[in-house]
Amino acid sequence: MNLLFNGAVRNQPLITFTDVHNIIQVKENVSGTKASLELCVQGNWKASVSAESQYYFTIFGETITNTMSPSLATNKKFYIAEDKGDTAISIARALRNCSSLSAQYLITTGTTNIKGDTVIITSKTIGYKNFAKSIDRNIPSTYLLVGTVSNGSADENYGNYFNSKIDVEIYKGAESVSKYVTTLEKNFYNNECSFDVTPVIATMVEPTRENQNIKPYKMKVNKLASDGSYDELGIVNAYVTYGYLANQSQRYLPLQEITVLSNSKTTDRGGLLYLYDKYVDFSVLLSDTVHGLALTVAYLDNAMNRIDTVVHTIPITLSQVTIRDFHLDLDSNLLAQSTYIEVYVSSKTPQLRYQVIKPLKATENNQRVYWRNEYGGISFFDFTGQHTESDSINIETFEKNIFDY
Repeated sequence: MNLLFNGAVRNQPLITFTDVHNIIQVKENVSGTKASLELCVQGNWKASVSAESQYYFTIFGETITNTMSPSLATNKKFYIAEDKGDTAISIARALRNCSSLSAQYLITTGTTNIKGDTVIITSKTIGYKNFAKSIDRNIPSTYLLVGTVSNGSADENYGNYFNSKIDVEIYKGAESVSKYVTTLEKNFYNNECSFDVTPVIATMVEPTRENQNIKPYKMKVNKLASDGSYDELGIVNAYVTYGYLANQSQRYLPLQEITVLSNSKTTDRGGLLYLYDKYVDFSVLLSDTVHGLALTVAYLDNAMNRIDTVVHTIPITLSQVTIRDFHLDLDSNLLAQSTYIEVYVSSKTPQLRYQVIKPLKATENNQRVYWRNEYGGISFFDFTGQHTESDSINIETFEKNIFDY
């Protein structure tokens, strides 16, 4: 059995986001055979028909009856024709109009000289079906013969997953009655069972302007087998914070000791950030093992040569995973000489790179716009163009959803 979270076996906790699908999945190969039944039309059945609904055939609680007119052979009515193949096709059409049968079985006809005279009912899934006890009819075997029957089977050497139910118990952090949120349940079907847990975990956290929240959660996965036995399949621990999908962003992040919450690519021109004001703001996700940070600001010229470096040492003591917002003032003289600014957070490689908008005195006023980015961290953009405002009386109403990503 494989227990997957977001497509892979996870021993390391993940940072998941409120507006991204997060899928927990149980997979197991269950072998077996599909049940099938053949109904063979034979004899001079047409000659015996004398009334509407004279004949009926019931299987798994669904009943079809005959009609004397081809034009009335709709829904659960079938027409008995002189040609056996025509009758078989009409019976197949009536059975397909039985909702419970069409959902669980493939209903086809056999072929004999182009037209068929046999109706074949085949289960869509493996497993035992008791055809003998499910059939009731008043049609003689001389007209409709039950031919080859295969009741199907499922290999029980795979841990009783066939016809089982999978439960996912969700807790806010530790497993306890006070932390219990809800239990999700589905049938194990076609070798797997999957749950999108985002609608549940998204309710645990709300973003604020001043402080970004991150909450731990635990998912306990259990199996209820068809024989009544109950087994624990595994536990997944993760964290949830505000976030969504944007261009080239990740659906989740692995929990590391230090993670800068930005989707910028320092080696990708398309992911380059810009800077005009004399300070930078950013967010860092910190594990409970961090005891201090070295925030390094490197000032670079147009050729990416380092002009100078300023290091800020920040003591930190944490008891849980936390998101911290940081504000760093820049040196005005060094900024005037620089084309690029790089920020290192206890790392030998830069996590943030900004291109300095030049010239610095090209505008009397600039405006910085902040927002929470796709990872829940602070992002900003410095606007240095002419300031304009406009209002529109056209109102558009949008309903938020995450299903089209």
